[in-house]
Amino acid sequence: MVELLDAYQAGNIDFFRLVGELEGALDAGEFQNSDFTKQWYQLWTPLEVTRAVKGSDVRYEEVASDLNALRRFLADQF
Repeated sequence: MVELLDAYQAGNIDFFRLVGELEGALDAGEFQNSDFTKQWYQLWTPLEVTRAVKGSDVRYEEVASDLNALRRFLADQF
């Protein structure tokens, strides 16, 4: 997931793809820890809302705080 965040920040993938692939990575991980999943979705949901409203037309600066919160959460977990 961190690699996806890095790829978006570097401009290698667009925002729409980032949000979808983040959810796909969560699903692929088959995480059994419901607290982890609940917290992850709390951080991911604002990104999904932004994607639903703006699609890929999102500048990094607009979502940087949400992305950094998700990045910090992942760093704390792994």
